Amino acid sequence: MPLRRPRKQAKAGQTAVAGKGLIPDSDVHSYIGSERVTGVYLSPDHRHLAVVTGATRLALYRLNGEKLGEKLSEHLVTLFPRIVWSHDGTKLAFVNPDEKAEILDVPSGKSTTLDSAVSVAFYPDGSRLAAMGKKKLTIWQVDPLRTVRAAPLRAGAKTDLSHTGRPALGISPDGRRLARGTETCTVQVIEMEGMRVVNEFMGHRNLINDLEWLGPDTLATASHDRTIRIWDVAADRQLRILEAEDNFYGISYSSALGYLERYSIPPCD
Repeated sequence: MPLRRPRKQAKAGQTAVAGKGLIPDSDVHSYIGSERVTGVYLSPDHRHLAVVTGATRLALYRLNGEKLGEKLSEHLVTLFPRIVWSHDGTKLAFVNPDEKAEILDVPSGKSTTLDSAVSVAFYPDGSRLAAMGKKKLTIWQVDPLRTVRAAPLRAGAKTDLSHTGRPALGISPDGRRLARGTETCTVQVIEMEGMRVVNEFMGHRNLINDLEWLGPDTLATASHDRTIRIWDVAADRQLRILEAEDNFYGISYSSALGYLERYSIPPCD
């Protein structure tokens, strides 16, 4: 799970205002290439830790109790990446600096480069990986590794907005839907069986930098417009808006606790 700092929490099902962000716009570039930790991702089995430093370097460690153990491997990643684990903690996926999806088999240490991608997401059961490029969505079977499906992405609905950043991507807990941020700052929900857009939500005013499924029909999206929006996918409507006073890096949801948190990177000293 990504690095987080104490902050106000918004319990699912409630309206809340997020607390002040910890990372000002003007300070973002000071992280790039530095030795500062900019992301920490714990494997679901709590046996390994993926640590991103300088927003571009990934190191994988074996955990020794509550301490870092042996460093197993190092990798270059795209700027401010979102690292994803398979449900059993045996696979790790990310986007490399060449904008290609990469999947790492943790037990063997073997890393395999896939097609062009800007974001990746594992299916809940870990059997497949979705790799979203700028114009195409590719579904990979994980074992054995092979392409099982590919489809062009439908352009986002026309708005007065556009961006070229890394858009968010995530698959619903039941594996039936995929949500993604578009180049026009809308949120598309794709029905996976037919690979067709079934919802498109508008409202965000900037890049959708992260998203979390809160359940099979409930989606939370975070944006650089400093809002988190909660959507009822089945009813095709917005449920609520959470507003922040400053920028934040992303969001994380705990189904066990029923809490949605935003997280950011501590400012440089």
